[in-house]
Amino acid sequence: RQYIATWKVSGDKLYLMSIEGKYNLSENKPIIAYWFSGLLKIQQGDILKYIHCGYASTYERELHITVEKGLVTQKVNIKNQMPHAQVIDSIPW
Repeated sequence: RQYIATWKVSGDKLYLMSIEGKYNLSENKPIIAYWFSGLLKIQQGDILKYIHCGYASTYERELHITVEKGLVTQKVNIKNQMPHAQVIDSIPW
């Protein structure tokens, strides 16, 4: 796609921090990603099960962040233990 974007979750918002490559931010300052709604899955810790297919591998922990029009609506921490996952906390925003 000829660019690398950097994102940040701060408080209750998802920000586009920078873009390098083909595109650039006009004033080079963070903007709230109001165009994005979806689930962000952040894998953490050691890998428990490797699957050679995108993001299908299982890691020790996952942070799931639900975003609606750039606003964080929920954060869920998951502790993975083979063969089952356990929700360790869920924070509604």
